[in-house]
Amino acid sequence: MVERPAVNRNVAGSSPASGANFAKENSEIGLTDTVLTQERAETDDAVTYPKRIKHRGHVLATIYRPSRSYPLYRVSWTVAGKRQMKSFPRYGEAKRFADKTASDLAKGSKVPALTSGQAADAEH
Repeated sequence: MVERPAVNRNVAGSSPASGANFAKENSEIGLTDTVLTQERAETDDAVTYPKRIKHRGHVLATIYRPSRSYPLYRVSWTVAGKRQMKSFPRYGEAKRFADKTASDLAKGSKVPALTSGQAADAEH
């Protein structure tokens, strides 16, 4: 019986063919297309405010836009009946934090209840 490879090594780009690896060429380019296309835009051009972040139909966090009196994006959420708020200079940062906070709240995590000082202490 003759043993045959499971991959057609004559077809360029066929994974996991050894000819499909261009690590040296890609290292000179820097960022790959995959990284650039998988990142979401961090713009708030089409966002209406306040932006409510929901999980299964329940609003768990809210993003407020900057104003003249407060030039930062603010994320607000409630834990144990107490309103918490954190500020961000860019919408993308606020959105990521709001999404994570909503996810944590939905799971019943106590992390969103911590103040920023308590969270920093918990990490160390």
